[in-house]
Order: sequence, then structure tokens, then C-alpha cells
Amino acid sequence: MEEKVTFEGREYVGVSFNLGNVPLLIVKAKKGYVACTYVSKDAAEKFGDVAELMDQ
Repeated sequence: MEEKVTFEGREYVGVSFNLGNVPLLIVKAKKGYVACTYVSKDAAEKFGDVAELMDQ
């Protein structure tokens, strides 16, 4: 599911996928993204992306 998310006056695109016991959550930002810990920060940085991971 994709939806617009507003945070501190800015609009972002949020994506949620049901993958099992908990959903995969990603919010795309201008210079990178915020994601749940299903996503590997090390892998993202290896490919030149900026990833900030959040605990649920």
C-alpha cells in the first residue's frame, strides 16, 4: 500500500508491505529513506543510498 505522509510540514511517500508477522515500512525522502529494520543499512550504503532505520 502506498500513501502520502506529512511530517513537520513536508510531504513524503510511504509504502507498506505485509511480509509475515510485521509489515515492511518505507518512507521515501529527498536524499534517502527511512525504513523498518527489515532493510539492511549496510547494504543500502554499499549501493550509495542513505538509509535511516527505525525500531518498531
